[in-house]
Amino acid sequence: MRAFLIGEQTAKGEAATSFTHVPNVRSMNLQPNVETLIEQTIEQRLSVAYAEGGIRASGSVEAFVSTAALKAFLKAFFLKDPSTTSGDGYTEYTFTPWDYGDTLKYHTVVGVYDSNTALRLIDAAFDSLELSIEAGDIPTISGDVLAAKAEKTTPPTFTPQTAPVHGFHLGSVKIGGVAVKAKSVTLTMENNLADDYFLVGARELADLLPAEFNVEAEVEIQPADWSLVEQYLSQPSPVSVEIAIVKDENNEFLRVSFDAVITETEFPVEGAEVPSITVRLRAVSNLSVVLREPA
Repeated sequence: MRAFLIGEQTAKGEAATSFTHVPNVRSMNLQPNVETLIEQTIEQRLSVAYAEGGIRASGSVEAFVSTAALKAFLKAFFLKDPSTTSGDGYTEYTFTPWDYGDTLKYHTVVGVYDSNTALRLIDAAFDSLELSIEAGDIPTISGDVLAAKAEKTTPPTFTPQTAPVHGFHLGSVKIGGVAVKAKSVTLTMENNLADDYFLVGARELADLLPAEFNVEAEVEIQPADWSLVEQYLSQPSPVSVEIAIVKDENNEFLRVSFDAVITETEFPVEGAEVPSITVRLRAVSNLSVVLREPA
């Protein structure tokens, strides 16, 4: 079977040996990046100098939203262990951004293409994650991966997971503490990992260097909520934002909340359609990402 796997490494440079299968993957694209440096010389028009350049790996993956997929992606994105609490019938994970002084966690990502062939990315992490919920469609979670290197390998042993996908009707959005009539919502989180951190004496990407942590949301609301336009015009007062997928209020949900400023609004009108408004927000503080899964 084809599969996308994620495993947590015990140390930098040491590939993981135990893997989690991410269910309901829609697409994956893993890419070794072996650079050749080429520069023009003066001798002839077709005269160049070339040398070995840097080595790194990258990729992308998209899966339909399930608690299993969310857990695997979030662990590989936040670069450190979440805090964990247990309750009656559930385990809850609270994710916070890696910060200076935290221990950086490395992962191994494996794309299995058939029973004999796999591509393994070592010292990997998700550079970005995007959660997309649109009325009438299955919600998706997608991410871009950055790694130090890639290797062709044989598929590792793993246990296939099956997990029900979550419907769009389970999603909800609140802005300023008030539920809005969202037609669609896209949440984007970015680590901004440096893809050019090379050191003299080695070809492989030296390390994962996180820069600015960025969280943005885009919400289409129909009918248009003009109070948000007024909020935008009276900048820069922050508003609270909550994006949730709640399957079971007690045992299974994802809640992302943060304070944000509205960075842009637009309100197109087409024909006789009910007007909508698109609101774009950027997080400024108090990010909380909580995933609760059945025990």
